[in-house]
Amino acid sequence: LATAPAAGLPIEVEIRKEGTPSTVVDPGDFFDNWNPAAKPKILTTNTPSEYTVKPSVNAGEYTITITAQGQERSQTVVVDKTGPAITIVEPSTVASTTQRPVFKASISDNAGIKAGSANVYYKKVTVPPSIAEHSFTLVKDSDGSYSFTPASDMEEGTYELYFSAEDTLGNKTTTETTPRQKIIIDTALPALAEVKVNSKAGSLVYIKSSDGDVSIAGKAT
Repeated sequence: LATAPAAGLPIEVEIRKEGTPSTVVDPGDFFDNWNPAAKPKILTTNTPSEYTVKPSVNAGEYTITITAQGQERSQTVVVDKTGPAITIVEPSTVASTTQRPVFKASISDNAGIKAGSANVYYKKVTVPPSIAEHSFTLVKDSDGSYSFTPASDMEEGTYELYFSAEDTLGNKTTTETTPRQKIIIDTALPALAEVKVNSKAGSLVYIKSSDGDVSIAGKAT
């Protein structure tokens, strides 16, 4: 809020939080640098007076009405304390057969996304646990989503990952959970561990791989 009236002109300020019903908010509870002695008026100087909203003010829509010399002007202020909504698009499955998987997320916020704040973080799961965490800035795609593709091959193994973003008001969101989401990079083909064939014509042939999966390959003739 900024005011620039003549010197010493009293300005009456009313702040109302919209809702059903609406409620009146004391300026001293709303503005961080409000002079308690000025309630309910601001005694101005020759220069504009600027007031900032307190961090403790509840989120919501507020109407600030200023009255001076019989003239009234209102301004709507939205206090937003909610970070961007993040939905992970890729990886959509835990297993990945490529060493350059796409990391992609749908990120949105009414206030807009702060440039360069959308990131993906991942680190390889090791024993003992690794403290090395990699972070990369996501690029906004033509469809509005944000993505990153590694420029070089990632090592095979299991990785923990999460996304984060910040809106233009400074509210942050992260998808970090406990436990973290994982992706397993495995490009090796399974080795055959067991093959069983029933000699009877028309019988099924079973092939068992080293990873425990069983697939039907054909019929005996």
